[in-house]
Amino acid sequence: MEQELRRALQTQAGVKCSDAALLTQLSTAASSHGLAAKEVASRLGAYMLNQKIMAGGALSGATVDHFLSALARECNKENQGRGAATPGGTKWDGAAGARYPGLGDSNRAEQQGPPSTPITGRTAAAAAPGFGSKASPATPQSAPRSAFKARTNRAQVVSTLNTHIPRATGQEARLVHAEPRGVQLPQRHLYLMERLEDKVAAINARISGWRKALAAALAAAAPANGQAAGNGEAAAAAAAEGLEIAPVGVPVQEDSYFVGRIVCEVEGGHLNDTAVVLEGDTATSEGARAALDLSQLSSYRLFPGQVVAVKGVSPNGSRILAKHIWTHLPPPCPRTSSTAPGAAADTMEVDGLIGGGSAEAGLSAVVAAGPYCIADDLAYDPLHEMLTELKASPPQMLVLLGPFVDVEQPLISGGMIDVTFQQLFQTQVVERLQAWQAALPSPCQVVLLPAVRDAFHHPTFPQPAIDLQAQDQQLVSLQNPCSFAAGPALLAAVTHDVLRPLSSAELARVDPAAPADRLGALASHVIGQRRFFPLYPAPPGSCLDLTADAALQLQQLPDLLLLPSDLAAFAKTVAAAPATTAGGGYQPAASPAAQSSPQVVVINPGRLAKGSSGGTYAHIIVAAGSGSLASRCRVDIVRV
Repeated sequence: MEQELRRALQTQAGVKCSDAALLTQLSTAASSHGLAAKEVASRLGAYMLNQKIMAGGALSGATVDHFLSALARECNKENQGRGAATPGGTKWDGAAGARYPGLGDSNRAEQQGPPSTPITGRTAAAAAPGFGSKASPATPQSAPRSAFKARTNRAQVVSTLNTHIPRATGQEARLVHAEPRGVQLPQRHLYLMERLEDKVAAINARISGWRKALAAALAAAAPANGQAAGNGEAAAAAAAEGLEIAPVGVPVQEDSYFVGRIVCEVEGGHLNDTAVVLEGDTATSEGARAALDLSQLSSYRLFPGQVVAVKGVSPNGSRILAKHIWTHLPPPCPRTSSTAPGAAADTMEVDGLIGGGSAEAGLSAVVAAGPYCIADDLAYDPLHEMLTELKASPPQMLVLLGPFVDVEQPLISGGMIDVTFQQLFQTQVVERLQAWQAALPSPCQVVLLPAVRDAFHHPTFPQPAIDLQAQDQQLVSLQNPCSFAAGPALLAAVTHDVLRPLSSAELARVDPAAPADRLGALASHVIGQRRFFPLYPAPPGSCLDLTADAALQLQQLPDLLLLPSDLAAFAKTVAAAPATTAGGGYQPAASPAAQSSPQVVVINPGRLAKGSSGGTYAHIIVAAGSGSLASRCRVDIVRV
């Protein structure tokens, strides 16, 4: 167990542990909690990231002690939830199946299904208390919800971005509409049709698109290097013609550009500075690979599937000596966006931002991410509490990110409900939201985005929008992921947890003098790679379908980027620094390149429910006025 744990710590958490005593402690904890070595290592990596403990070094005893205490608390909460979900330690395994309870023959369900818990007065009130909606179908309600009900930190502001902006900005009571941007999936989206040829075509298209983007970026940077400036398209074409792209795997004695994707030398292994390989596309390199020598680079951030451009030489074709590397090429700024003051060099025409306001208008929005019910029951108390808090002063837009009916919820995964998943979603989410909207003093549009973990929706990524039974102007659903305009802002959102797998897979060499901001650096990969999910191969459970790869592309630079994650909730500005002839990568916020670049506000609202306790959501205020949206955007991370 210790040897397996040692390897898992290196691959999953990026830390080295040679202390036998520490390995024994971790191994004992894994056995006592019934966790595999990889699970313990993954949780340790997330703990270190949340506590801002830098990975890559040796593991200390103090870190292990604090982690084991946190692990014990977390596992106890999970065990309480599982105990409530399966009274007496038994699970229903009826003919309709544990995954689809209530969908089988009604007579057999009566004979073999679990006994339904009657709806008590308290349960009926929990369906939509205060909003006048009817009670939900019978769902088992168990015990003590003390961890959530007895909380003392409700409505507490955890952190704030741009505290100088007041929360009350005098927003006018007008409805802001969400207008989708980019490639849209059809409602009847076909999946499970992925072929090997589709995967190859998607990877080749990414590398080819990166080559064109690099040419455009270098053309835009040419005037700053004393070269003649010209028309944008002409400059890009000239740069593309003069860009010496060398095939990967071919000896090159002079400085040239190599474009490809990062892979690990060992299939399924973890990146380290001696196992980084660049794989070219089939059109120019016939899929050849060459090892990357990173010894001359002072800093870099790499992960599997990342498309990069490397400037260097390849003396024998099997190894590339890297002198500069481009890992970030942000997407173009829409001309009507307020991401940066003034016109951007690389812009994209859009149809204009909606909502009855210009780029200088204000905006009030709330963003929350599921799950929306605690592990002990299906009363959706966290969602009810958040809606109650927002009722007195509603935002102009409420964005709810899935999952709404979480397949990992103990009662659902244990087959302990006697309604369909669609009925549960319709009653506890849709009807609750409609009743809440009807009672508001001012209009508020609700935008729903599904998640792969939603039991009632298609388990594929990208996902089509939810087919709402009573879709109207005030309650709409968008696909996952998506970009959409709302008032003065362009938003981009994905319900997949992108940050956590990136934190485990990333290989980083950081300048010790640079300020540490790993969460910002992880979020910058989505912007720099122009892709909502840049990691490839995707981790298990991602349900990635490359036949719809176009829907994963971030085609325009957003003002607000929503990245819900199990990691610590945060809101911060991330620079979309353009590439230069000296390379292009993540720029810390304090660097001159970052301060002169367009800024994107990245938000992880956290989970609204965490086990048996409540979580957090994000309250966004964009003050009306001129200047970049990032400079006039306040974000509060609030406990439910």
